[in-house]
Formats: sequence, structure tokens, C-alpha cells
Amino acid sequence: MLFFIRTDASSEMGSGHVMRSLTLANALCELGHKVVFICKEHDSNLINKIMDSGYEVKGIFTTSGNDVDSSLAHAEWLGGTQEDDAEKTIAAMNSVEVDWMIVDHYAIDECWHKKIRSYVKRILVIDDLGDRKHDCDILLDQNLGATKEKYQELVPKECELLLGPEYALLRPEFVQWRERSLERRKYVKEPKNILVSLGGVDPQNITTNVIKELSNISALTDAKVNVVLGSQTPHIKAVEMAAKKSRLEVDVYIDTSHMAELMSQADLAIGASGSSSWERCSLGLPTINYVIADNQKPIAKELAKSGASITIQSTEDLSVAIGKLKDSLSAFSMASAELVYGMGVLRVIDKLCFNYFTISTNNFDLKVKDLKKLSRQKIIEVLEARNHPEVRANMFNKNIISLEEHLAFIENLLADTTSRHFFVSQDEKFVGVVNLRDIDWMNKSASFGIYANLLNKVDMAGEKLMVAADFVIKKMGLSLITLMVESKNHKAQNLYEKWGYKVVGSKKVNGFLYINYEKTYA
Repeated sequence: MLFFIRTDASSEMGSGHVMRSLTLANALCELGHKVVFICKEHDSNLINKIMDSGYEVKGIFTTSGNDVDSSLAHAEWLGGTQEDDAEKTIAAMNSVEVDWMIVDHYAIDECWHKKIRSYVKRILVIDDLGDRKHDCDILLDQNLGATKEKYQELVPKECELLLGPEYALLRPEFVQWRERSLERRKYVKEPKNILVSLGGVDPQNITTNVIKELSNISALTDAKVNVVLGSQTPHIKAVEMAAKKSRLEVDVYIDTSHMAELMSQADLAIGASGSSSWERCSLGLPTINYVIADNQKPIAKELAKSGASITIQSTEDLSVAIGKLKDSLSAFSMASAELVYGMGVLRVIDKLCFNYFTISTNNFDLKVKDLKKLSRQKIIEVLEARNHPEVRANMFNKNIISLEEHLAFIENLLADTTSRHFFVSQDEKFVGVVNLRDIDWMNKSASFGIYANLLNKVDMAGEKLMVAADFVIKKMGLSLITLMVESKNHKAQNLYEKWGYKVVGSKKVNGFLYINYEKTYA
């Protein structure tokens, strides 16, 4: 699939929009999709960083003068009118077929979306504010406290809302460091390692004042301070000078690629209340939040309400805040860790990439649809096929499934990142179901199974389900697939072996012998 991302960075808007868009782009590329960025050439833009990350960037010029859409609160961030920006975006796409346009920009609303709607298949908007209308297919607001009510008058009725920190766009390293980070925090009694990270730009140079104030806090006798800045920060030299003069040991990192590790090793953070809040929460890092922009106030308020952080308005409040946190680090850590588990990118990609597939072969066409997206009628069809005696006989659970149980199963899938279940059809006829369970996204492995609709049989149903399964497995980027087949089910064994699955052992489950199979995808 082809994705375009329209986002910007500047000294005024900071780097957060670009950085979270890059996180999503990296995950999409891991699955073999193509991503192209479209960015305005603002002062302190991050176009070079995006290109250094391996992406094509279509740069578009800002408009000189004061020609902006004044109706939007952040209109000046666009560097021109929405109409002009949309026209330049359309030209940058150069008439290619775009599957998704992803927009992460406070200065863009439905006027821009409607202008480009006919040039793209679908639109995803990433927002935090809820202060303008959108014409989009999916809206993502990863912030604590985001509600349907916030957006119900701002998006089309058919728009799917992805709300809350469970959709937070975090890089994979935060998942990798989470367990170690939370384990270490069980033994932390006082803040000996402090992380200071006040955004990628910090135009107000709050970081320098924080370093100076930390030096004045007598309780921090032997604390180590790690300061993280973006290369676009205009006050790097001032920060480095403050670090040298401090009585504390202060290290300054510019554009570090080890943020998760630094957060994991920190006992306390002093940070901006932007999207990095969710990175800190995922690692259970107690935080003193510094609100550096109006749009961060709701995030800071919700985090404080949840017991995950303390909010300050001035560096002069640091001493009191550290005193409050010092004796309750464990409580703050547990509260923050409960908010974010780090699987948000996978949940978003599931919505973008894994809901629908169309497969064309020389002999037939198939449609594949996620069970979560089925109508109630189709859900009941799946249940009836699953309860067919011949199907049940080859399942681990050989009991008849009730409608109530089946609907609860479908409902639970909405929050499940470790399984995918697909409805396969041909010419509007239900062929069967492809199941992927125990998905380990880090190791790219899963267990697999299929069952055909035996109530209304389709010719070569098993073969067609294997075509669908093979296609989906490749699309999901999985490399190791395992399955188990009852020893008496020779027809299924022959089918799997035909498709390259190898016998690797056997196992008894509930008194029945099953053959273990395995297949590796390049």
C-alpha cells in the first residue's frame, strides 16, 4: 500500500508531529508498505531528519506574507492558506494511486480534506485538540481523556475514532524496555537519576533554567542529570554551558537514538506534556510535567488526575514537586505504567492495513475481511459454520458455541493485539475463516488455522483458504507460522504439507493426539 503523510515541524510547532508520524511510518515500512512525506519548508523543519530515516520527502514552499486561514487557532503554522497547501499537496502526489493520506497538523481541517478527497482512497487524521471539523475515515487522538463526545460533531458519522493512550504511537524500543524498566523501579527509593526532556525544540530555553534550579535543590546531593535536546533547539550552547557550571553531573544528548534506555534508567523525569508523555508512562517513569504550550494543558491535567505525574508552571516550583514525588515514586510509577502498554502502533496499523484485502489469482478472486468488521448477520454465519459437527470435531474446543459466547469473543477481539480472524468470501459466498493466534509481533511469529463453511460448500474451499492465509501472513510481515492438526484429520494434513508446512512433533490435548507443523517465511 502507498501512504502519504502531511505533517510539519518548526520552531513554533515543535517536532512532536513529525516524530510520531515517523514512528507510524517506520512500522508501516516494516510491513513492506511505501511511505512518502509532504512537508513545508519552515524554519527548523525536520525534512533532513525524515530523509535520513530513509523516506522520500516532497518539500512544498511556504507562502510569503500574511495569507492564512484565520478561522483556525493554529492557522499561522501552515505557512499559507489551506487551499494553496492542498493544491501543492495534490501536485506533489503526482497523480499516483494513494491508499491513505495521513494528516498530523493543527492548521488543517475539513476544507483541506475535501480538496484532496478525490485524489486519495482514505484519510487518517491525527489530532489532539478537537477544535475543528475533519472529513476523514479514521481519527486518532492518543490522549488520556479523549472521548467520542469530543469529536461527535467534528467528524462524519461513519468515521472510526481511535481514542486514548491505548493507541499511543510509540517506537518498538519502548515495548522492549518496558519489562526491565518496571522491574527496576520496584527498588528505587529516591531520585538519583533525573531525565530532562522539554520537547524537541524548547524555544523558550526552559531546559537551561531547569538545570540551574536542580543545582539549587539541596536534597539532590549526588544526583545525575541527563538532558535530551533536538538538533533544532536554538539554545544548545546555553544548555551545554549550564550543564558545565552545574554542581551536579549533567550530560547533554542531542538527537539521541537511545531515548527508551535513558527513560528506563531514570528515576524521575522533568518533561513537556506532549506526546513524549506516553513514552514515559509506558516505562513507568514518574514525571514532573512542564506545560510549554496551551495544547498540552489537557494532557497534563489528565495525567495529574490519574496520579501519574505532577504539573508545574515554573522552574521555581521544582523543589516542592520533587519533594512530593520523592517519597511516592513507586505509586507514581505504577499509576503511569497502567495508562500505556506500548501496543498503540500495532492497533493503528491493524485499522489501516488488516481490515480488508482483495486477492486476485488467475483462477478466482477472494475478499478477506476482519471478523471485527462484519455485520451481525455475517457474524452469525461464522458461528453456524464453526458449530458444524465436522468442524467442531477437529477443534480443541469441541463444544457448541452459543451466540452469547460468540458475540463476547468478537467484542474481546477489539482490544486483542495477539490474534486476527478473517472472513473469506468468493462472489459473495462465504468460503471459510482464517485464524491467526498467539501473534508475537517482535519475533514475527503466530499460530494458524482454517475452517471451511461446510453448510454451503464452495469448490476447493481448503485451497482458497490457504491462498487467503498465505496472502495475509505475508501482508502482516510474519515469518514463523505454527499449527496443530488432529492426527485423524488426514485431509488437512495433506493440504498443509502441500503448502510447505513441515511436521515438527506431536502433542496430546484433552486426550486427542495432534500433529505439530511449522513453516518459515522469508
